[in-house]
Amino acid sequence: MTFLNATLMFGLVAMAIPLALHLISKREPRTVAFPAIRFLQQRYQSNRSKLQVRRWWLLALRMLALAALAVTLARPAILRSLSTTWLSIGIVAVFGIVLLSLAAIAYSRGQTKRLVSGLLAAALLTLLVTLLWAGATFARGPAINFEAQAPAAVAIVIDNSPTSLWKVAGRTQLQQHATSAVDLISRLAPASRIAIIDRSALPASFAIDVAAAISKVEALTAREVTLPLGSQIDAALRLVRTSDLENRQVFVLSNLAESTWGTPSSSLQSVIQAEPPVSVTVVNTTTFSGMNRSLSLPKLSDATPPKQTPTPVTLAVSLETAELEGMDSPSMDPVASSAIAVEMMLFKLDALMPIIRDGQIVYPETKIVDRTSTRLMPSQSAEVVLTIPPLSEGTHHALVRLVGDDSLAIDDVRYFTVNVLQPTPLLVVGLVPEETRLISGAITAPFAWDDPNAEFKIDRISYQDLLATRLEAYKACVLLDPPSDVLSEAMLKEYVSRGGGLLVCLGPAATASDSQKTIVGEMVRRWRVPAAGTFLQPARPSHSVLAPLAEISGGVPWNLYPVRQYWQLESDSRSTVLMNYAATDHAALVQRNSTDAPNSGRCLVLTTPVPALSRDTRSWNDLFSSDSWPAFLLVRSAVDYISARGPDTSTTRVGQPQTIKLIDRLDQVAENTETSYKAQLFAPGNPGAIPLIIDPSAENIVVPEVERSGTYWIRGSSFQSGFSANLPVTATAVAQVDTSLLDEWFGSDNYQYVSDTDEIDISHSQESTSVALQSPAMLLALIVFLLEQILSNRFYRSTSSITAMSSVTQSAKTTAA
Repeated sequence: MTFLNATLMFGLVAMAIPLALHLISKREPRTVAFPAIRFLQQRYQSNRSKLQVRRWWLLALRMLALAALAVTLARPAILRSLSTTWLSIGIVAVFGIVLLSLAAIAYSRGQTKRLVSGLLAAALLTLLVTLLWAGATFARGPAINFEAQAPAAVAIVIDNSPTSLWKVAGRTQLQQHATSAVDLISRLAPASRIAIIDRSALPASFAIDVAAAISKVEALTAREVTLPLGSQIDAALRLVRTSDLENRQVFVLSNLAESTWGTPSSSLQSVIQAEPPVSVTVVNTTTFSGMNRSLSLPKLSDATPPKQTPTPVTLAVSLETAELEGMDSPSMDPVASSAIAVEMMLFKLDALMPIIRDGQIVYPETKIVDRTSTRLMPSQSAEVVLTIPPLSEGTHHALVRLVGDDSLAIDDVRYFTVNVLQPTPLLVVGLVPEETRLISGAITAPFAWDDPNAEFKIDRISYQDLLATRLEAYKACVLLDPPSDVLSEAMLKEYVSRGGGLLVCLGPAATASDSQKTIVGEMVRRWRVPAAGTFLQPARPSHSVLAPLAEISGGVPWNLYPVRQYWQLESDSRSTVLMNYAATDHAALVQRNSTDAPNSGRCLVLTTPVPALSRDTRSWNDLFSSDSWPAFLLVRSAVDYISARGPDTSTTRVGQPQTIKLIDRLDQVAENTETSYKAQLFAPGNPGAIPLIIDPSAENIVVPEVERSGTYWIRGSSFQSGFSANLPVTATAVAQVDTSLLDEWFGSDNYQYVSDTDEIDISHSQESTSVALQSPAMLLALIVFLLEQILSNRFYRSTSSITAMSSVTQSAKTTAA
C-alpha cells in the first residue's frame, strides 16, 4: 500500500486528543447518601459502571474517526495486482474487530471470564496476524509512483506538407504543429517511448529519449515530396504496438488540407482495430486565415526557341482568401479588387557559375526582363503573358514571381528552363521541289527555311541524290511520297538504329508488295474513300506529337480537312497507332520501332501524303488546303519529336525523376579515349555541390528524384546544363476537408478529434496499475462518525437522566436534614 500524501498520516496523532480530554476531564464531587436511599445509590452505581463502558466505546470511536480521516486525506492506493491480497487482509482485520467487539459485549454483560478472555485472545491474535501480513505485503510489493504519469508508447505524426507553410500572425502552421508536439511530449513520463514521424521516407522509430524527440521536432522542415499520410499513420500504429507499455497512443497533427488527406486509406481502419488497442487522436490547432496569391505552372510557346527570338510565357494568377470568425486579422472586402504585380527574372548565362566560394554556393546574377500586373477579385484568376527576350545559344534558367508577401509563399514563384539549341540539321527529300520548299517553310516558321536563325538547318534533295547523301550528318530526315525501293533501303534502317529520326509521308509513288518488308512495315493496299471522304482522328492525344494539338481550346476541326486516299498498313507489335481514320480501324499516323537497337531513333509514318500539292498527290487529301493550320502544326510537332527538340523536358515537376540530355550522339567523336569525366549538380536547398561521374558514351544524366522546386544547375568542364522543377498546383490546395471524412479514414468510434492540446488526456490513468482506496476510506470515516454521533447522543441523554436522579437525591437529602 502507498499513500499519495504520506505526510498527512501524522494526523493519526490526533487520536490522542479524545483520550487526553477524557483523562483530564473534571471528577464529579463525592456525595454521601442517607441509608434510606442506599438502594437507589446501589442502582446508580450499577448504571454508572455500564455508562463507563459506553464512554470507553465512545472514546474509541472518536479516536478511530480521526484515524480514518487522516488515512482518507493521505489518499491510500494499492497495486491492482495485489488487490486480492489486500482484500483478504481487510476481511481478516474485520473478523478480528468483530471478535474484539464480541469480547467487549461479553464483558459488559457480565459473561464468564473464560469466554471474555478467549474472545479477546482470538481477536488480538487475528489483529496481530493481520498486522504482520499487511507489513510483509507492504514491504515486498513495489511502490506506486505518484510523481509522474505511467510511461506511454507515443507516436506523433506531423503533417509537414507544403500547405503547412501557411502563415498566420507571422507563424507557419508547421511551427504551430511543432509547439503542439513539444507540449504533448513535455506532458509524458520520462520513461515513455516517443516516435516523431513526418511525411518523409525515413523509417518510423522511437527516439532515444525525450530530448532527442524534441530535437527532431524542432528540426522538421516542410517537404515538397511527401509520402501518403495514410501510410505514415499505418507505420505509427504498427510501431507503438511493438512496445510492451500498456499506454499506446498515436497523435496526428495536421491542418486537414484536401491536398494532404484526399482519398481515405482502405486498410487503415483494420489496422486501428487490431490488438493490442491504440488510442488515435487527430489534432488540428492551426487555422487558414488571410490572403493567398498563387501562380500556375508556366506554359512556354516554345521550350527550345530559335536564337534571338522572343518567347511568350503564359501563367494564371489566382487570389484566394481564408478568413475565420473571431480572427483579429483584417478581412478583405469581398467586392474589392487587388492589384497583383508579376515579374520575370532571368539568370545570367555564366559558364563559371554556380561555384563554391568560401564554403558557400554563389549563383549567377538575376535581372528582371519583363513585368506586368493585373487586378483580381477574391476567388478569381486571370492569365498573364510575359515575354522572354531574345537569347543566345545555351541553357537559360528563369523564374516568374509575384511581388509582395502573402500567407503561403511557396506558390508565389514558378521556375522554367529554356534551351536555345544550335540549328538542328534536317534533310527533306521529295519528288517535287515545291512540296519540299513548302514543308521546309512550315517547319522553320516564322523564319524562312534558309534563315540562319531558324531552329533547323534544312537541306532539300531529291530521291536521286539520297543514296549519295551521308545521313549521319542529319539529326532527322523527312521523306515526302517516297518510292518503294527507297523504303526498302537498308541505309534507312541503319540510320534509325543509330538514333536518327525519320518522318515518312506515304503517297502514290509507293507500291504494295506482300513479300517486301519496308521500314514502314507491310503495305497492304491503297484505299480510296467515297466522295464524302474521311478525316484524321487522334487515338493517343497525350502522345508527345499530339499533346500540343490537344491543348488547343475547342479542339482541332479535323473533319474540315477530308482525306480521300491513304495506304493501309499491316498492324504488328512494332507499330503504335497515334491517329486513325474516322469510322475505320485503319492507321493514319503510326510510330514505328523498326529496329531492336537500344538507342534507336524515332520513326513516324503518315499514311497519306503532305502537302499533296502536285498533280499526282492533290487528289489524296485537303490537309494543306487554305487555312491548313492543323496539318501545319502536326508536321511541326512531328519533326520536333523525331529530332528530339520538343516537347522539351527541361521543366519538370517535383517528385519525378529527371533526365537531362547531354550530348548529341550523332556528333560524338569515336576516338574519344576518356573513360569518364566529372560534373557537379547544384540543387536548391543543398549546401554543397553533388559530384557526378559521367561516362563519355552516355547521352543523359538521370536525377532519380527531384525533391524541391527551384533551379538545378549541372556544370562540367566543357558543358553547362540543368533543369527547373515546380510544385504541382494541387499540392498547395488549402481547402479543408470536412471532419466527417475522418470517420471514413479511422471509423467513427476509433479516434478522437481535438482543436486544442489541452483537451487531450495524454496520461495513462493509474487505474490500470493501481486501485485507489480513498473512497472506501472516506466511507469508513463516515460510518465511524455516524456511530460516534449515535453513541454520544445516547450517552448525553443517559447523563441527563442521571443528573435528574442526582437532583432528586439531593433534594431528599436536604429534606431529611
